[in-house]
Amino acid sequence: MKSAPKALHIVLNGVAEDSRVLKMAWSLGNAGWDVLVCGSTPTGKVDKFSIGYANIERLQIKYVINQRLIAKLLRKSRRRLRKILETLFPSSKSGIPNYQRSQKSLKPIVQRFSPDVIHAHDYTALPIATEITQLLRAQGKKVSLIYDAHEYVPGVSHLTKPLVNAYTKAERFGVAQSDAVLSVSEPMSDLLMPHLKSKKRP
Repeated sequence: MKSAPKALHIVLNGVAEDSRVLKMAWSLGNAGWDVLVCGSTPTGKVDKFSIGYANIERLQIKYVINQRLIAKLLRKSRRRLRKILETLFPSSKSGIPNYQRSQKSLKPIVQRFSPDVIHAHDYTALPIATEITQLLRAQGKKVSLIYDAHEYVPGVSHLTKPLVNAYTKAERFGVAQSDAVLSVSEPMSDLLMPHLKSKKRP
C-alpha cells in the first residue's frame, strides 16, 4: 500500500491559538495526508498532542523577547554588553533572532518525518523552512516549499529597521526557492508583489 503524502507546517507560535494553521492542517489531514505541525512551546518544555487530523509538536524554536528594548540597549551598549546580549539571544549571520537555535531543534524532526511538502507560516518561519528544504533537496529528497504570508513585514510595528531589512532579505530569498506563495487577502497580495519583488501574484 502506498504511504500517505506528508506535510510539515512550521509556525513560530503555540499553534493551538492559530486558526489559520489548524484549518489548513485539518483540511490536508481530512484529504488523507500525514500532517505534522511544528510550533513553539509556550512553557519552554517540548510537548506533543493532536488536534483533529494534525499531530502537533511544540519545540524550543522561539524565545519571547522585547526586540525594541534589545535594540535600544545595543545602541547604547559597549562591546561587553553587546557580547552578553548576543550570547543570550543568538542569531544567524543574517541577523534574525534565534535562527540557529530553531534550526537545531527542527532538523532532527524533519529528518525523521521526511515531508513531501513544507508549509512555512509567516515571515518568521520562512528562513528556517527555506534552509530545511534546501537540506532535504541536497539529500535527493523531492520536497515542495509553500510560503504563507500572514503579515507585511515593513508594516510590523515591533520590528526594528535592521530586523525589517533582515527578514525582507530572507523573505525574498525564500520566495525565490518556494513552489507557491499564499497570502491572507487580496490587499495583502497587492502589497506583497512589490515588496517581495515577485512577478507571481500570491
